[in-house]
Amino acid sequence: PGQPLSQAEDTQAAAAALKNAGVDLILFAGGDGTARDILRAVGTSVPVLSIPAGVKIHSGVYAVHARGAAEIVIKMLRGELVSVANMEVRDIDEDAFRHGRVQASHFGELKVPAEGRYLQHVKCGGREVEELVLQEIAAHVIDQLQPDVLYIVGPGTTTRAIFEQLNLPKTLLGVDLLLNGKVVQADATEQQILH
Repeated sequence: PGQPLSQAEDTQAAAAALKNAGVDLILFAGGDGTARDILRAVGTSVPVLSIPAGVKIHSGVYAVHARGAAEIVIKMLRGELVSVANMEVRDIDEDAFRHGRVQASHFGELKVPAEGRYLQHVKCGGREVEELVLQEIAAHVIDQLQPDVLYIVGPGTTTRAIFEQLNLPKTLLGVDLLLNGKVVQADATEQQILH
């Protein structure tokens, strides 16, 4: 119980099998950890594209959303000009993140269809601007909170900013449950959320 259905090795094996089968593109859903697994398996030997579906999105291999990924794939299938470029795979130092510091490191590059309208840029740290944006987002979310509604709050620096403005503790890599301005469960498990 509690074990993920697949491990990093499974992702790497699947990506390597797709590469060996001679596919034109590997499309995957995930975050920076998954991008690192794909990097280990294929390097720049085959173009890849990710639908952002992870907790950490710092790399330059993601479409802006699932529809954006679909648009890129459709253009490729139609034979329309989609260039490819090597884009950074970055991931945060989780120990530093647990202590409130966001430090992303470069792990290598993947070949990505470089369609500017639908591709996210690599995240980089402009701390002052980022802090102001996070404060605005947090204030907006707090204004929208409804009484007697249980909020399931995922990990990350954006959600941490919400909790900071509410003067509440926040687990950075866990899911916390918020009800009527109080944390009713920190670092909630699947069973606690369902309960």
